[in-house]
Amino acid sequence: MHVIETDLQGVVILEPQIFGDHRGYFFESFSQREFAEKVCETVFVQDNESKSSYGVLRGLHYQLPPHAQSKLVRVIRGRDLWALLLLPAAYLAAFSLLFIEGKATLYRSAQFLPVFCGYGALLFVYGIWQLTGTLAPKAKNTAGRKISAGVRALAVLVLAVILWNQCMDMTRWFYIDKKKYDAAVKTVDQIAMDLERDFDTSKPVIFTGNYDIPYSIVQGAYVSYSSPVYYKMKRLADLVDPDLLDKYNRGSRGVWVAQTPALSVIDWGRYAFDSDAELVKFFEMHGHQLVALEDISLYAAAEEESLDLPEYPQEGYIVDKGDYIIVHF
Repeated sequence: MHVIETDLQGVVILEPQIFGDHRGYFFESFSQREFAEKVCETVFVQDNESKSSYGVLRGLHYQLPPHAQSKLVRVIRGRDLWALLLLPAAYLAAFSLLFIEGKATLYRSAQFLPVFCGYGALLFVYGIWQLTGTLAPKAKNTAGRKISAGVRALAVLVLAVILWNQCMDMTRWFYIDKKKYDAAVKTVDQIAMDLERDFDTSKPVIFTGNYDIPYSIVQGAYVSYSSPVYYKMKRLADLVDPDLLDKYNRGSRGVWVAQTPALSVIDWGRYAFDSDAELVKFFEMHGHQLVALEDISLYAAAEEESLDLPEYPQEGYIVDKGDYIIVHF
């Protein structure tokens, strides 16, 4: 017998050790010796049993001395429906940051959403199991029990469809990310080959302009303005921030709806930091030794100087400026 303490003083839960197999089970519901060792010394003199129908709330009589009694209650069957209450709370909590801040949540801050959605899915299944498990005993015919089983099967089917959809979506994004990475490596190898062939790579290198991933790779990260999806997104986004979609406007490509898949490691290595040091590290990862320009004050001047330069991969996209080399995208 396992004794579980509760928040109520003097109230404990006694959990019997159950021995069972395919034939059934056996457990010791009460032991005077073990009860005295683990709970308190007492004399168990009376044993009553009552059965309450579904929906009946049964109370315990409170008795004062000299006729006081301690109560030993055994629950042989029951259902806990707290999960049905936690389910909407879990989903509301996941999106509460939108309403608290009054603006769109940054995608890095939204990384908790899958955890909440997964937790909500578990609560959903658990709640359905608890609810149907409670209603099934009430069913006086086979049809009622079949309905309960059907509800369970439907819940599992809904989650299976959602899971399949998520797996397909994640597979698509990982595939895009792989193609995007391969394109970045190909670009880095070509630039390094041109630098090593025609320039002194001991000089610092600065990268200017904008590197564009081939649209054929990342087109799934954009929604066109003529798409019905865009108007649905806009109606929803306007509830939070009327200017939200404008922040992700990418010209003729449409609206940027998936930031990370639409970004190249080349862009990230340049704009996420104050220098090109991270991009130079990416070159080093692939066997090319370059030197990053450490004087940050020269970056703005280099951008101005490169405005009229051809863009990669056109002839002349690399220029030696004496103290440093410009590579222009």
